[in-house]
Amino acid sequence: MNRIFPSKTAGDAVPTLKAFARASDAPRIVRGERRVPFQNSVWIDTHHKPIELRPGGWFVHEQRPEGVYFKRNDNDLPMPIPLTAAQRTGTLLQSVGKLAEIANLGKSSVLLVVALITHWFVFDTGNPIWVLSAEPGAGKSTAMGVLRDFAHPSRSAADNLPVKFSDVVALLAKSRFRVFDNIEGLNPETANAFCIVATEDGTVYITVRQMYTEHGTKGVAAGGVIALTTIGSVTLRGDVVSRMALIEIEKRDGAMLLKSEIEARQKEMQGEIFGALLDVAALAMAKVKEYGPEHEIRRLGGISRMASFDLWCCAVYSVVGLQERDALQMLQSMRSKSAIETIEGHPVLGLLMRLEHPIQGKTAEVSKELLKLRGWTWPEPPSGWPSAIALTKMLMREKGALERVGFKVTAKIDPKGNEPAKWLIEPRKG
Repeated sequence: MNRIFPSKTAGDAVPTLKAFARASDAPRIVRGERRVPFQNSVWIDTHHKPIELRPGGWFVHEQRPEGVYFKRNDNDLPMPIPLTAAQRTGTLLQSVGKLAEIANLGKSSVLLVVALITHWFVFDTGNPIWVLSAEPGAGKSTAMGVLRDFAHPSRSAADNLPVKFSDVVALLAKSRFRVFDNIEGLNPETANAFCIVATEDGTVYITVRQMYTEHGTKGVAAGGVIALTTIGSVTLRGDVVSRMALIEIEKRDGAMLLKSEIEARQKEMQGEIFGALLDVAALAMAKVKEYGPEHEIRRLGGISRMASFDLWCCAVYSVVGLQERDALQMLQSMRSKSAIETIEGHPVLGLLMRLEHPIQGKTAEVSKELLKLRGWTWPEPPSGWPSAIALTKMLMREKGALERVGFKVTAKIDPKGNEPAKWLIEPRKG
């Protein structure tokens, strides 16, 4: 049956339809903190003039484009004013290498840091967990502050380590770049949240009670950067180790510089370094597009679960004139060292570093062999020693880390749980 609407009703609908048409044609609004992906570019809020970062180059504009909005926090500080290639002296590699001078970076960590900062410029998710490790008095907090000034300058101090999943979400909602100082370890809930933030998706799910119900789930985009400083070896879960980037700093020989002296040196070099970082980011944006599924670099060993960042490192090495294979070797060496440090610092699995002969049998036999390696001669295990169930979960969780440091771990697990787990653990090689 056809209905004929009164002319007045049709007339009332016209303004609504016109408004809908205008809204459909309006530019898409994109909001972001410090950096906003928009069309084929990334816009960076320097607090001076916005910078447009494109594949192959970067440009300073008088104002942001329509549809791009920057979120600013009260503690945010301006980024350095970048110098162009024409204003700088030396090569691109020499310019970014000056980061080592002001942050005391170890030689092997300079390009890793360049990759970390530039990856954050371009990608909100898939950023590894920054872990800056050094002995006491080496200036870890100062070095982290210097690096942060190029990525996300802020006057806020380092945060207290969150203990709950929801605490991590709340912190990231305020700022997408969080620093936690002098970490001695992570509880499972915090470690899980940090791992999710570092994944490609970067979305965490928290339970929010829906009205008139007793359940509900809400997805919160929580990509960003988690940065930690630690003293020496720290016991971290294997899933954290596989997602982290270990940054090494060297203790300065001779007299320590005063904070004012470090700031003066940083002020002198920051324009050149920031401009060079933007050049690297722009060139890497173009280069990384070449790494399709059939590219040779994809067939090489060494691409980890952090594949996006690994390929970005290859692009960074290439644009500064080095070999892409060297990037993969650097990442493998860094992850192997990270795994060794975390296994050595583990109160139970660290005993396997003394292993000279294979261990074969049920989890109970593995536990006995570990106690022998510890030198324990009493019939009963020491207080706090893990049960067979706890040790099984521990071995399964850290199996990847053990294999990265050279152990060969074979597990036979009954999925129904009717039979105890059986293991073959062979001593590490290399």
